[in-house]
Amino acid sequence: MSRPHTLIKFKQAQHILAKVLTELRVSEGTDPNYKLDLEFDEQLNNLLERYGYDASQAMALIARYEAIEASVQRYPEGELAKVYSSKTNLTLKTGKLHQTRPKELS
Repeated sequence: MSRPHTLIKFKQAQHILAKVLTELRVSEGTDPNYKLDLEFDEQLNNLLERYGYDASQAMALIARYEAIEASVQRYPEGELAKVYSSKTNLTLKTGKLHQTRPKELS
């Protein structure tokens, strides 16, 4: 009977990880999108901190918005569309929900 060679699997995984880390370090200095991603991450974290949300709460808000948007697109005359268009002044334009200013504030 043969036994599993976990040390060999561990060493192979370690080698792959070292190779990937080396590639990442090289791309940090050469990939222009990396700097943009870092800036976006910093701005996003600043906003989360400013408004007191954590990442999971922000993702939940985005998911909720997307669900509402999909429902309103699917059923523009439905109850959800009526609720959101009357209570929060959201209108359906070109397939997207856009917040509009109430007339008294314009």
